[in-house]
Amino acid sequence: MLNDLRSRLSVPPDRLEAINSVLLDTETRLINDFLTVVAKYGTPEEINQQADDARQMPALLEKVKAAHPEYLEDLDWLEQQRMQQESSRSLITDRKYLEKKPLKSSSMKTVR
Repeated sequence: MLNDLRSRLSVPPDRLEAINSVLLDTETRLINDFLTVVAKYGTPEEINQQADDARQMPALLEKVKAAHPEYLEDLDWLEQQRMQQESSRSLITDRKYLEKKPLKSSSMKTVR
């Protein structure tokens, strides 16, 4: 059954030529619009690189700084704890986090 389905995926040469003529025709509006978007945002490789860069800690911290700078102090403390405990690979307990200092009520928001 899979072989029957797989054989249906074959593109006959005359159809492939027709597809290529549409893709390469400079008057095809859909393809021109698509290429405009690609030119604006970049190639898939460039977009993936931008996404990888955005997931790096410095970029994430900049987003936090812009949106909720009051969280930076707690994030810095967590980073220091991670660095101190990196060799033992132990996790920071909830109790240790809560004992570090009283949390500012203004920096806490209820998530529903």
